[in-house]
Amino acid sequence: AMIRLEIDLNEAAFGTTKEIQVDTAIICSTCNGEGAAPGTSAQTCDMCRGRGEVSQVTRSFLGQVMTSRPCP
Repeated sequence: AMIRLEIDLNEAAFGTTKEIQVDTAIICSTCNGEGAAPGTSAQTCDMCRGRGEVSQVTRSFLGQVMTSRPCP
């Protein structure tokens, strides 16, 4: 599962601890947890490998910056 969590600049720079709750006991009644429509099979995206977002590392004189965007 992908969980989006917003943090501010101070938390990004100096770190933080956040508590989240994830309910993993729920199974989709349509696909029974398979992740595909009935009569089909799940396929992993070649671009994001099933993560739902694409990450890119850019190098500069200040170091490396990793950015992520939603998978098209």
